[in-house]
Amino acid sequence: MVITNFLNLFPAQGRSVFGANGVQNVNSFQQNKTLNQIAGKAQRADSRSLLEALKAEGSGDSPLSGISDEGLHLLRWIYENGARVSANMEADLTEYRDQLASFDQSIQRYQQILDGTSDLPEDLSMEDVESLLKATQSARETFLRGGAYQLNQRNQKRGEELQSTYGKYADLADDTFSKGLEQFSWEIDADAEDIYGEVDRVRSVAHRATETFKKGMSMIDAELARRKYKDDPYQAYFERQKTTGNDYIAPRNNVSIFRETYGTVREILLQTVDGKGDTDQ
Repeated sequence: MVITNFLNLFPAQGRSVFGANGVQNVNSFQQNKTLNQIAGKAQRADSRSLLEALKAEGSGDSPLSGISDEGLHLLRWIYENGARVSANMEADLTEYRDQLASFDQSIQRYQQILDGTSDLPEDLSMEDVESLLKATQSARETFLRGGAYQLNQRNQKRGEELQSTYGKYADLADDTFSKGLEQFSWEIDADAEDIYGEVDRVRSVAHRATETFKKGMSMIDAELARRKYKDDPYQAYFERQKTTGNDYIAPRNNVSIFRETYGTVREILLQTVDGKGDTDQ
């Protein structure tokens, strides 16, 4: 019977600790970086005129009716980039939560064996299980704190970006968006009594941001659909939308932000397991 399930610990959610095929996907990272740089330049160049257009009243047919075609496409691009930022936050927070849950499940399993409520595997002694329990508890503590540190470093910058760069545009879809982020703390407290509740507190706000940006994308698509009936050139755009849809957000570089902490955790477990766990799964 395999006690230590390394599949649950490395990697999470099918994402490799070291990226696709065991190496960092540099090309994917560079492409995303380039797209964000281009989007940022376009946004800075046109943000003033776009915001002025957003504040102006439309014709009555749509609140976006006064914005040019180019402005609508720029705004949609801004929403897509904002959604990518918040969706990445969600993914990292979910990975952190799931890994903690994997540790806690293993700890509970070992404790049940020691308490006599679960059978002792034939290939293990009670001393083995005690060692595995202590190692897993140590590994969990390492991941709890190391992972929280990495999350806090990354999410603080992302949170500031959501408010300062994308907030004024997100307010068009949800007029409470910017205000709701003013006093919000993106920091995970590793000493929180309920660490899962602490993670969910931040994850729920990131999810709301993602949904707000998607709502903005839908508003723009609705306006373009209204114009479609007057102008056939939009046909190609909507054919493409049928394929991707508003729920599609371009995936990020598939490298875990916790890869360094995973390496430390792996060493802790391997030193104790010594062949008792399954490291090949």
